[in-house]
Amino acid sequence: MVRFILVAVMLGLLAAFVGDIWPTGLMPSGKLVRSAIAIQVGQTQQQLAEQLNNSSPKLAIEHLRINQQEPLKIHNLLTYHVRGTYDLTIQQQDNRVTEQKKPFDVYLQRQIEGKTWRLLLPQSTEKNAKPTWLTYLVR
Repeated sequence: MVRFILVAVMLGLLAAFVGDIWPTGLMPSGKLVRSAIAIQVGQTQQQLAEQLNNSSPKLAIEHLRINQQEPLKIHNLLTYHVRGTYDLTIQQQDNRVTEQKKPFDVYLQRQIEGKTWRLLLPQSTEKNAKPTWLTYLVR
């Protein structure tokens, strides 16, 4: 009987500890992931448009499929490494191109007050050095 109570208490403590570090109710939504992808793709398309002296194209992200959400901590804040696929439609004047099942790989970090999220983009650094991150507010 004492063993049973001890095991129950240990399991309760473990569940409370894990739930505090990785609260699954706070995972990023599909809408948030779609917005983060739009930021990444939009930056690339804007750079291309500037080089070609064109206007930025209209982008549509559809059929988002999240395959993996891995919780981790970056700078002591809860962050999710999210992977999956999506379909991208690019509309430029009379041209329309759709790319299907494009892979994505984003890091989304919930801010300390819990009201906003940021997209984290790892920057290349020297081998074995801690990565540096560019961050963008996701709306």
